[in-house]
Amino acid sequence: MSQIKLIPTKLKGKVSVPPSKSLAHRVIIAASLAKGISRIDHIEYSQDIKATIGAMEALGTIIEQHEDYLIINGNYTFTKNNTMPGVQIDCEESGSTLRFMVPISLAKENKVRFIGRGQLGKRPLNTYYEIFERQDIGYLYRENVLDLNVVGELKGVEEAIDVATNNNIKHISIYYDYEGIEKWVTGEWKAKKEITKKYSEKVQEKMKIIDIEFVKIPAHSGVYFNEEADRLAKNSILAKGHKTYKDGSVYFVGHTVEDWKEIVDYINSEAESLEKGVESIIIAENVISDTKTRLVISDKKNKVSINIYQNKKSYVQGKQSVLFQKIIATSISFLTNGQTVVETLNSYYALPVKKEELEQQFEKMLPNYRDKYNDKIYSTLLSAIYNTMLTGYMPDYTCLVTPIFRSYEYYLHKILNAKMGLKTTRDNGTNNFGYFEKKAIGVYECNSSAKDKLSKDQLDFLNKFYSNYNSVRHRYSHWSADDVDTAVIDNIAQARELIEKGLNLINEYYKLF
Repeated sequence: MSQIKLIPTKLKGKVSVPPSKSLAHRVIIAASLAKGISRIDHIEYSQDIKATIGAMEALGTIIEQHEDYLIINGNYTFTKNNTMPGVQIDCEESGSTLRFMVPISLAKENKVRFIGRGQLGKRPLNTYYEIFERQDIGYLYRENVLDLNVVGELKGVEEAIDVATNNNIKHISIYYDYEGIEKWVTGEWKAKKEITKKYSEKVQEKMKIIDIEFVKIPAHSGVYFNEEADRLAKNSILAKGHKTYKDGSVYFVGHTVEDWKEIVDYINSEAESLEKGVESIIIAENVISDTKTRLVISDKKNKVSINIYQNKKSYVQGKQSVLFQKIIATSISFLTNGQTVVETLNSYYALPVKKEELEQQFEKMLPNYRDKYNDKIYSTLLSAIYNTMLTGYMPDYTCLVTPIFRSYEYYLHKILNAKMGLKTTRDNGTNNFGYFEKKAIGVYECNSSAKDKLSKDQLDFLNKFYSNYNSVRHRYSHWSADDVDTAVIDNIAQARELIEKGLNLINEYYKLF
């Protein structure tokens, strides 16, 4: 047996003291609530800490994660559009994240959903439930599962009662999963806020002329019409201004500096192909640091600033202008990952649409689709179909049709170039679809001898496809607000009709080619 001899001596070297996870939660939250930029050193990225980082990002904080430190920008936390309906906080298995974030998320009047996993849902939250009830804060929850919605659901009840009374219906049953729906009306809960006072007063007044029955059902229990009501409610509200942050920024993942330059080039070439001599938007590049580059895109009136980080995260900032909408709509259609498209659109419109739900709609609207499911055309079509699912108010719906118009161009290239052998791209990179002759208002026919390469049905389709493309493309595609020919879509039904017509034509393409 060997022997070990120990000789007393002074210890030398460096020891890394493990950071306190408990303090890290608090420091991250404090920095996120503070104005300005903070740096937090010696961070260890446990799952719990990642959950808190994600929670604050969901409330608008901009957080850069480095190897062992964080850069936290608290200027955008709790900005107006980050507290619109649709905020979701995933607490993972972190009890600290949950306990901290429930009260913090209520600093603004917003709608927040808390989810988690493991044993987290079994931890008691009765203290919060009692506070919610005292303060007229709506909430929904599932027993033993962390699925907590902090929300108000009063307007839907009022609208339902109004519809019933306007149609001379004498009895209506209100199925609800949040107790306040009934208890504010019966007086079991005292209405303290103006919104709940008005709600209880209105329903009590209506009960004089209509019989209203309240029926309590469990939340998230699979009851069809309750689940359908939740789904419709989620998809019925668009964030005013359609921007993620107060200063007008939208969060993107997936674009590099060169990608953004390509997007600007596309917008300029598109404008040039529509009208010769149109003034281009200009782009200025400023390298801020090794990890951050800023692009400033401008036309005569407006500027859009894009901060791009090495991890392909970008923040697009600007006033709600035609230029801003054009850049956002085009950049979403340039994304190549379906999940990223959905996440970006959800962030932009403050909605919780699931990728699976969107894919089902895709299969329904494009059953004959045969291209790849991981390229730009798929993402572009996915974006177009997402836009058909939107309801609610926007000041201008024109940006919703951008993806379908990009899709038109893809299929024109496929037919004219790939099938007929025609050159469809000019030397300067703009589209060249000048192979049609106008026959009547809105009717075009291909005048190239290469049309003989198509069957009669294919040629008829090509003429119909281009005629439809031409009838709407120019009107709705100018990015400059000064263009007198620019048409504005002020009705969501009109935007949806244009998109669906294009999708029907694209589905027909796959039948014929």
